[in-house]
Amino acid sequence: MSNKPTQLLTPVGRLVQGDCFEPQTKDSDGNPLLIKNGPNVGQPRVDYFMAIAIPKTDVGYNELWAKIHGEARASFPSLFDAQGACINPKFAFKVMDGDSQVPNTKGAKPCDKVGFPGNWVVSFSGGFAPKCYIINNGAAQLITDPTMLKRGYFIRIAGSVKGNGSNQQPGIFINHSMVELVGYGEEIISGPNAEDVFGAAAALPVGASATPLAGTAMAAPAMAAPAMAAPAMAAPAMA
Repeated sequence: MSNKPTQLLTPVGRLVQGDCFEPQTKDSDGNPLLIKNGPNVGQPRVDYFMAIAIPKTDVGYNELWAKIHGEARASFPSLFDAQGACINPKFAFKVMDGDSQVPNTKGAKPCDKVGFPGNWVVSFSGGFAPKCYIINNGAAQLITDPTMLKRGYFIRIAGSVKGNGSNQQPGIFINHSMVELVGYGEEIISGPNAEDVFGAAAALPVGASATPLAGTAMAAPAMAAPAMAAPAMAAPAMA
């Protein structure tokens, strides 16, 4: 296994999943994320996850893939044949074909996800939020306002790749360190919309009216008393 992670810088792609500022606290099954090893094993942790969709027509992806594949092969040489092909179909490369019609364990197909078709989708994660920047006239300006960098915008990600060291679930870690906002795109809103949830309008029950009744006023909801400021929290322990 290689000793040092390989440094990465992606071509420009679209942020199609995850968030640069808001961490995840649960896994895909809804279970709390926990530290798996070390002195803090079992304690809660967070994960800053991002998936970037890079067009298959972008030749810069070839260099990125060469570094990812090279690190995987160096970390698990017994899992690759003489031609460099991985012989373990479950190896976690953290790279997805956005045109794939193969459903995952939850039945979702990559080709049905917003922003996936026509792209290679590379997943980055890390226990700390990446530093986000916008470059103006050669000078890097730090972005601290989450509304300035939303899902659906175009970015580059700097980070690293390293083998995960697991023989039971072999794969690689692709970690982020910095994000550059390159351009704006249509925001991708996660979660179902109202039309998908409710469908057609429900039938009116007996005694109900489609318009407000004369003399009927809607009572304003009671406002809760403002919450007291929470005490400052100590920085989380490093995993």
